[in-house]
Amino acid sequence: MPFVTSRSNQIHYSVEGSGPLVILLHGLLSNAKSWKRWGVVDALADGYCVACVDSLGHGLSDKPSDESLYGLEARSRDVVAVIDDLGFENAHVLGYSMGGWLSVGVAKYHRHRLSSLSLLAAGTSCMASHKPVLHRMEMRRASEIRLPQRESLPRRWSNG
Repeated sequence: MPFVTSRSNQIHYSVEGSGPLVILLHGLLSNAKSWKRWGVVDALADGYCVACVDSLGHGLSDKPSDESLYGLEARSRDVVAVIDDLGFENAHVLGYSMGGWLSVGVAKYHRHRLSSLSLLAAGTSCMASHKPVLHRMEMRRASEIRLPQRESLPRRWSNG
């Protein structure tokens, strides 16, 4: 289980596959394992080096009580520390919910480290508060990262 030290805290991440780096950032009260459970890691690992990061305060990462450590700029450095630890110059960063907020922080403070940015369920407040940053970025289609199409939801997601 890899860890990287960022801002004197241990940040846990898992990694599978090889190829260009994809960083997956989970939502609030979740953890890096959620990406594996939902099949995202398996869908990407054939063509990408997929790193799932336990955000500070989540999963196996440290959980400090100092509120100042949880700001966007500071936490975006944790993501960059993972990119550096894996030996990459940049990464495709995909964030879900809180991970989307954190992904925007990477775009705002470390844009040169992004290959692409994908936000899932990031919410309008996330988008509105960082609209100038997102408009300055070169927006690309998510066609570089393709997930398999499913004809229906997996049984565990449906009522049936």
